[in-house]
Amino acid sequence: MNIRPAAEADIPTLARMAVEFEEYLISIDDTLQDKPPEVSTVENILRKGFGHEYHYFIVAEEGGQIIGFADMWAYPEYQHAGISGYLHNIYISPDHRGKGIGSAMVDDIIAECKRRECIAIHIPVLPKNTEAIEFYKKKGIDEVLYMMETRL
Repeated sequence: MNIRPAAEADIPTLARMAVEFEEYLISIDDTLQDKPPEVSTVENILRKGFGHEYHYFIVAEEGGQIIGFADMWAYPEYQHAGISGYLHNIYISPDHRGKGIGSAMVDDIIAECKRRECIAIHIPVLPKNTEAIEFYKKKGIDEVLYMMETRL
């Protein structure tokens, strides 16, 4: 297993996986939306964020195949008087879960946050996603904050 920065050539695969991720989230809690976006829509959004100075996007691959991804944004935040990191998404293909890939990706994201001198890392998690909550607690991320959201 290899973790590396995502490349623009990865966008089609990442868009497909992002839709799979959204389908999974909807299966847990469909109160915000009832269907995932189209793959082409996700591709366009990914292209807009690629290479942004505040963005960090990684993939996990095995045998040359992408099996997971994670992305983090780190930017100045006046309320914390420093740079905050936000791990927005982390997804591992179902047949590759439980093998330490997610843990390695979170470690990589945290190392990048430290490199960027972040003072905190925030990770939004659906309250019904108990599997993810337990995973983050095992990683030592245990302060619970509430984030509210509505679709526009």
